Amino acid sequence: MSPLAKIQAVSALSRSVLLLSLAGIRQRFPEATDSECKIRLARLTLGSELAERVYPGSSELSGY
Repeated sequence: MSPLAKIQAVSALSRSVLLLSLAGIRQRFPEATDSECKIRLARLTLGSELAERVYPGSSELSGY
């Protein structure tokens, strides 16, 4: 596999993981808006401290 093909494969897998994570968030919080789901995803992937810096007030969300 060429280096470019490896990068493309890793990128596709990373995107799939993010989409699956977002689907799980939507399932757990069906009443959440799109932006709230994205903030929850940021808290999950970035951690609460960094997500709070990027999205001030995000710590008010319960769960993720």
